[in-house]
Formats: sequence, structure tokens, C-alpha cells
Amino acid sequence: MKRIVWAAVAGWAALLAGCNSAHLALGQNSQVNVPVGTTYAFQGIVQDSNGIILWNLTGPGSLTDASGPTTVYIAPSTYDPANKTATLTASISDAPDAKQVVTITITKPSSTTSGIPNLTATVNVTYDERDIPTINCTKSVDCYAVLGYIHARDRFFQMDFYRRAAEGTLSELIGFQALPIDEVIRTLFTARTGGRMLDGFYAHVKSDPELAGILAAYTAGVNTWLGQMRASATLPSGYEQILYPINPASPDDIRDWSDVDTLAVARLFEFRLSEDVTKEADLGRWAKTFAADPVAVGV
Repeated sequence: MKRIVWAAVAGWAALLAGCNSAHLALGQNSQVNVPVGTTYAFQGIVQDSNGIILWNLTGPGSLTDASGPTTVYIAPSTYDPANKTATLTASISDAPDAKQVVTITITKPSSTTSGIPNLTATVNVTYDERDIPTINCTKSVDCYAVLGYIHARDRFFQMDFYRRAAEGTLSELIGFQALPIDEVIRTLFTARTGGRMLDGFYAHVKSDPELAGILAAYTAGVNTWLGQMRASATLPSGYEQILYPINPASPDDIRDWSDVDTLAVARLFEFRLSEDVTKEADLGRWAKTFAADPVAVGV
């Protein structure tokens, strides 16, 4: 049953992730904010074509590359409120109609744009040619806070999808088709006391000051980005494929991230990697039946 549950969840994720352009996919959202004097890396993947990606920019700023799988946008060094929007168009050399357009908004450098509250020191983030971040910090809690922010900025739809799957509320996002998944998850993740297994898990983690601090920092980073998303009223990439209307500014539609959400996703992946639930049940019945027989239990 566990494999069926995970296959269903993974199937929904693959279905939703595969509904974008048939020829060109970008790893970034269709609308991004870039503070003046900074850079932003873009990466594309060509599908069903032997062509290369062509990058074209209109508006302020410049690009490091006009063709290839990646390019880096360089924002102007000064802020001009009358000229703060640029448009990046990515197309395929042998299929010009297959393209993706990104609106780039140049912003003032301020804490409300990229700042995360309660950091103990400056945190530096660098990106390699594949747009993979490296976080450098003095204290680990700062690194986890920035990690949460980056995760949310780049992959919040996936995070929201998996936390709902892990907590048995996926049907609230994608509809009644996910009800069987929610029912199985809620059944398997219920403790003997009748409460949620996650509540006991979280109570245990909170008793460890180091783990509790790491979780809280990560959650703060995610929610910092969520606050910015609500202020801009712009849904992350992925939500446009959902059939039901979602208000990006409403915490009722997209609620804040919590420490329990992080544990829930971790538990879901642990669940996927653990032994088959049917085999575990069979072993339990075997032990109960033959516990008194030293030969049967190998004593």
C-alpha cells in the first residue's frame, strides 16, 4: 500500500510539473525581483528539440550570454523608478514559437526585498554556473534561515504540495481525486493514542534546543519569502495549473510554513524509503504468533 500511496503522490507531482511548455522550460518564475547592482541567474531546458536556447533582453540591465542553457541578468547599478522593468525572452533556435517570457522588476536594495529578520550576522550566497547556491555564514542558524528563504523562493509550490500530501490535506489543493491519498496518510500517520504522529514527533524535537533552533530558523526564512509573495500578490510557478482559484495574498489559501510542516515532509520521505508496510505488518503478526517459540524467532 505504501508504494501505491507514494506512486500516487509522485504521479500527481509529475503530472503537475509536466503541464508547462512542451518545448522549453525555465527553472525560474515568470516574474522575478532583482535589486539594483545585483545579478540573477536563469536556466532553461530544451525538450523535444535539438535547438539551443536564445536569450533576448529588452529594458534596463544586461545579460552575460545570448545563447546556451544559462544566462545571468545584471541589474543596473542605480535605481530609476521610471525605468525599472525589463523583459527576458527565452526561445529555441529551431522552434521560435516555443518561448518563455520573464518580467524582471528592478527594486531598491532594502531589507523588505531580501532581508531575513533576526540574522545574527551577514550571510553571503553565491551561485555557480548551474544556479546552485552556496551559503556562507558565521552561525549555522543563519544558514538554515537563508536556506528556508531560498527553498521557498525557488520551489514553494513543490514544498506546499508535499506538506499537504504528508499531512493528509492534498485534496484541499487539487480536489477530490486526492481523497484516497489523504485517507491513507491520515490512517498510517495516526499514533496509538489517536492523535497525529507528527505532534508527538514535534514535541520530541522541541525538547532538543539545537534542533528546535534550526527548525525555527528555517521556518522564519520560508515565511519571510511568503510575506514578500503575499505583498506582491504573485503566485509562484506551478499554482497556475491548479483548477481552483487561489489568492496569493490570503493566508487561508496558502498558509504560513510551520516547524511541523518541515517534519511532515521529512517523515513522508522517510516513509517512502522505509520497509514496505505490508511486510512490516506480516512481521508483526509473525512475532505476535510465534514470540514464545525460540526456534521460530531465531533465539
